[in-house]
This record gives sequence, C-alpha cells and structure tokens, in this order.
Amino acid sequence: MKAYHGSSVLFDSFDLAHALEGDGKVKFGYGVYVTGNYESAAHYAFNKKRPENKDYYVYTLSIPDRTPDNCLSLLKDVPVCDSIIKRTEQKLGISIPADARVEGIPFRKYLANLLSGVNKPIKQMIDRQ
Repeated sequence: MKAYHGSSVLFDSFDLAHALEGDGKVKFGYGVYVTGNYESAAHYAFNKKRPENKDYYVYTLSIPDRTPDNCLSLLKDVPVCDSIIKRTEQKLGISIPADARVEGIPFRKYLANLLSGVNKPIKQMIDRQ
C-alpha cells in the first residue's frame, strides 16, 4: 500500500523527537500522520506556525501488509503482540506496565503520555474517558 506524508521540512527519515513540531493538528494522538491521498498530504505540508517557509514536501511511503507483528490493533479485547511490546521496551529501555499491554488503545495512550513527558499513574494515563 502507498501512503503520503506532507511536511514543510525536508528530512531523510522520520524522527519521533520532532513529532509535536508540526502545525498542531494532533487530532489522533502522538505520532506520524500519513494519508492515502496525495492532495491531502500536500495540504498538510503547509505549516501555519511557519508561514514564512515556502518549501513544501510530500513523502511517499510503502506500507507493508498488516500482520500481528507490525500492526497495533485498536479494537477492544485484542492484545498487543508480544514482539511489539518487546521491541518497544528495548527501544525505550523500559518495562511496559501490564495495564498498558492489554489492548492497543491503552498501549498507545501510555506511550504517548510517556513520550510527551506526562508523569501520572498508569490508570490515569490509559483511562478512556
């Protein structure tokens, strides 16, 4: 599958350290936003925080077929794949709490809060309300 990412910044690879530096449209949480529509990516390449920047880029990505090993399900009662947990723990040098491992949404919320510097009890970090 092909996907596109629009940016006002030229780069060689995605770096989540810059994930919150875009134009502030963090509609679906912390991460890299892609779309299947080239025109949408081109639209999002314009950064309202840097209107003086006249350079816009659309990156084309090849997305592999979904497997339990590379795709985080956001469906209720679908546990996070053990290999995803292990890779995340190795990369971050932490142990993911059991409460955040049970499903994709709590896992994603826990990581977003952690990477954003939020320091709250795990229950508050993953609470769906």
